Amino acid sequence: MKLWNVGGKVADLDLEETFLRAMGADVVGRQPVFVDGEEGELLFTQVGDTRVLVFEEVNYERALDHPLKNGWTHIVFEVDDFDVTFERLSAAGGRVIQGPSVVDATFSRRKIAFFESPGGCIYEVFTELPRD
Repeated sequence: MKLWNVGGKVADLDLEETFLRAMGADVVGRQPVFVDGEEGELLFTQVGDTRVLVFEEVNYERALDHPLKNGWTHIVFEVDDFDVTFERLSAAGGRVIQGPSVVDATFSRRKIAFFESPGGCIYEVFTELPRD
């Protein structure tokens, strides 16, 4: 398992891009993302060794029982065995918020799931899928 990125929600991608550029981030650009066929958009940046992906609407927020505020929303881990990890996190008290789902984006195609931990933190786990 390894940390892949941190994700955040913002009110305006243009303003956030300007801010991240001022901070010295390498802005890869805006990219469409499809989660189970539903389209969204993200701003993909690299800050040092860390990827930072920012959204105006995070794909799992409609499944929450509370409003999702702007700010850091989740961290993402790439896992070797999605099914084993999914079962392990479920058994450890993780509440599935979304998934398993398939995501198609410019940078990858992957199987994902979002969990809320017993302490209220949100984690995404994923494994890469081959392109069709």
